[in-house]
Amino acid sequence: MKDNLGDVIKDSFSQLGEDRKLTWECQCLNQGFADAINRYKKEITHWYDEKGTKENPFSSVTQNLWYQHYLNKKRLESRKIGIHYEYMHPTSYPREDHQLPLFSYAHDGKHMLCTVKDYVSYKKVWYRNRQILWVEEPKSRDGRYYLMQSKSPAGGYICPNCANPGTLESLTDGCDYCGTKFHLEDFQEKVSCFYLPETPTQMRNRNPINYIVLPVFFFTMGLFIVNVLRARGINPLFGWSVLIAGLIAIVAVMEMINLKNGASRTTVTKHKLRRSDPFFSEECFVGNLTNKLASIHYAETVEETAPFALCDLSDYLATCRDVVECRLTSYLLKDFFTDENWQHLKVQVTLTLKRDIDQQIRAERRKLNLHLIRDKGVFTSASNDAIVYTCKNCGASISLLNGGKCKYCGKHLELQHYDWVIAEYAVK
Repeated sequence: MKDNLGDVIKDSFSQLGEDRKLTWECQCLNQGFADAINRYKKEITHWYDEKGTKENPFSSVTQNLWYQHYLNKKRLESRKIGIHYEYMHPTSYPREDHQLPLFSYAHDGKHMLCTVKDYVSYKKVWYRNRQILWVEEPKSRDGRYYLMQSKSPAGGYICPNCANPGTLESLTDGCDYCGTKFHLEDFQEKVSCFYLPETPTQMRNRNPINYIVLPVFFFTMGLFIVNVLRARGINPLFGWSVLIAGLIAIVAVMEMINLKNGASRTTVTKHKLRRSDPFFSEECFVGNLTNKLASIHYAETVEETAPFALCDLSDYLATCRDVVECRLTSYLLKDFFTDENWQHLKVQVTLTLKRDIDQQIRAERRKLNLHLIRDKGVFTSASNDAIVYTCKNCGASISLLNGGKCKYCGKHLELQHYDWVIAEYAVK
């Protein structure tokens, strides 16, 4: 039996074989995260069925994901729109067919991170006054769930506020180092984001057209040219040489374009980030950013966006009053650099918005250029969001519900000392 969680993570990193080939510890680990996903599915179904917006009804999610659902529910109720899940199939583990779900693990220095790839099957209905406005019903599509849990690489529990290790009993009584108190459910696995590609072949930062349609098109055209040359008595080897040279040129140009605007540029930027922050998790970063952007699009006041943005979003919020769903569909990490005090990350994202216009819901795409910053001393991508944000002045826990303002001393949460915040925000 393995005593080190790191060994378990390595064994579970890619579940490509049958479940029975996994160790007992790996299967327990996978089962725990599958159970967390199913708790989330039950809670989100109940949340949108009931009336009103109670504080913290979710035990299965991080604070940023909860805040997104909270603001979304407020926006829906203000426009007299309801959401109902007619069904949502649970995540089954293990499965007899040994297919999905697929579990991948990593560690960011404070939290164990888990990405679960699973078939998604649900029916989500938007309605107003018993009239159906929109129906979303993806079937047998691959979705992604991103989860985290406050555990050290050795397998013990750690304080999510200061990363001091301790037993579960000692942490629920209060961290011996920083004094922060927690509940037992705070140390359960937490869902931090759910991602569903708009189409089954869509990738977040790579356009499949560049890699499938264009090469096939030019190859077909090349074959046509070769046949024409052959019909005119010209040596077909000349045509094949031209074809091969043309394909090489096309691939080279596409890679240059991709390096400037696509997945290669994201990879280069990610390598820069990891030289500064070895634990940087691309998936957790994007999941966290997804929650922030959704919360901004559902916010009614600038104060509700204060924890996430240092720039003035009042004009932009005025264009989002009718947004009832915000989903990130692609992203590009454009550049990363540091200065004396801050880390800087430039990102381009594509969002799919659902708008309530003229008593109908209409879909719209929007591209944004973002400039994010965080404290130079922050080295983990998954911040305290797993459980708690703490006031730097008095040590009390801070909720995002009142704009990140401490209810005891009145000091506002400065999220840039924990995580990435938006310094510049521009519609492309």
